[in-house]
Amino acid sequence: MESPASECSLDRGALPSSKSENACSQPQEMRILMKVTKTVSLEVKNSDRVDIVKEKLSQKDGIPVSLQELFFNGQQLKDDHNLADYGIQNDSTVAVHIVGLHIFVKISSGKRISLEVRLSDTILKIKTKIRDREGVPVDSQTLFYCGKELEDSQTLRSYNVLMDSTLLLIIPKKAELQLLVNMPWKKIVTLKVKPWYTIRDVKLVIESMDGIPPNRQRLVSVGKVVGKCLEDGKALAEYDLGEGLELRIVAPVMKIYIRSMRKELLELELECSATVSQLKAMVQQETKLKITQHLVFAEKVLEDGHTLSDYNVPEDSTIDLVVNNPTEEGTGSSNKKKRKYNRRKAVEGARSNAKVRRSTRRRTMDEVIDIY
Repeated sequence: MESPASECSLDRGALPSSKSENACSQPQEMRILMKVTKTVSLEVKNSDRVDIVKEKLSQKDGIPVSLQELFFNGQQLKDDHNLADYGIQNDSTVAVHIVGLHIFVKISSGKRISLEVRLSDTILKIKTKIRDREGVPVDSQTLFYCGKELEDSQTLRSYNVLMDSTLLLIIPKKAELQLLVNMPWKKIVTLKVKPWYTIRDVKLVIESMDGIPPNRQRLVSVGKVVGKCLEDGKALAEYDLGEGLELRIVAPVMKIYIRSMRKELLELELECSATVSQLKAMVQQETKLKITQHLVFAEKVLEDGHTLSDYNVPEDSTIDLVVNNPTEEGTGSSNKKKRKYNRRKAVEGARSNAKVRRSTRRRTMDEVIDIY
């Protein structure tokens, strides 16, 4: 009759015989610690097989069994062995290596799918998985992560893709889109862009054309998502704006300079929609001037009832300030002629202003007041 020890002996390869004896002993309940990116506590038996432990971890922490590799004391645990075979005791810590991960793919059409992948998978392999799931040809796919286009030859690990990360899949209807941008001063510019350009990219293009820094721009759609401020990190394709996209750029405030007849500059910030009369009121408030002002830009006298946008005054423009001597103010029927004369003088003064270049800029209010 064979001894109990021989009945319980199993082919464990290089495992020590003492561990095999432990495997044949009475099962004992114990707690072990599973160290992933955090430590997870599991209630197990020393007779539990490794694949059972993986299943328990999957149920508790959501890590798919197929993506788990368990290690104890530097040795990888095999699925068909039990915990006692490796000398794992109560409160032992088992290291969990995640050889793959669960990710999401957001398609530009709005659909969202999930994939089980490995960190060693190339982007080309991910595209192949998407093709198998969604029928999208590999050469029609462009994948992005954190605003960066992913190259076919690189792996998920090289882009530091994490568990439950979301990749953006762009399937462009066209290789190039036409984007119309309404500028604050009623100018419309046409941009040639790619569907995967981010809103931040568009802002940089606008800056290169018109000088408005990206951090001073807000882009809103004139079409499907009217009034919604577009987010810097999102691609144009994510908004599904359609063909002939039209956006409006809103600069909350703009900076301009008021230049006196003696070339002194006053710096002001105001909304692009501000009227000329509002600007004059600001100048009067800052300089304490109580005499008639004429503001001139591009050799045009700015009329009170119009906005700066009406005159295409862009960011960082310099507007000339010409003031009338109180003795030149007229009354009664002579007012119209006086105003016409004063406007002509204002333009002439601005022209004269433009001929003289001085680099010194004094901006304190007292200095601006003193010149008058």
